[in-house]
Amino acid sequence: MSLIAMGVCLVITGLLFTPSFRQIGMLRPIALFFLFEGIWIFVDYIVTKTAPGSDATQWIHYIGIIVFGGYMLVCLFYSRPKKGKKEETSSKKKRKSQSKHINIEDRPQ
Repeated sequence: MSLIAMGVCLVITGLLFTPSFRQIGMLRPIALFFLFEGIWIFVDYIVTKTAPGSDATQWIHYIGIIVFGGYMLVCLFYSRPKKGKKEETSSKKKRKSQSKHINIEDRPQ
């Protein structure tokens, strides 16, 4: 069963690295994560068959998830749309002008 999961992870990685998906920025860290999972499943399968009581691969998995999770968060942070200078100043002016005017409906009775 683990070899099937490894195959699925590697197929997903191959699909996400195709030219049609390369243009989407967040798919690269996801593809790298599936690559890590596929390789980890294979290594874990071999270690479990040769040394059944070892938990070294579990620690490698924990560290890998932390590293790739952090990488995904950094990519997500840098891929968010940024406002231009003109948009920032116009939105600030709009908020200031809206806060100065009080509607009749907003006043306490």
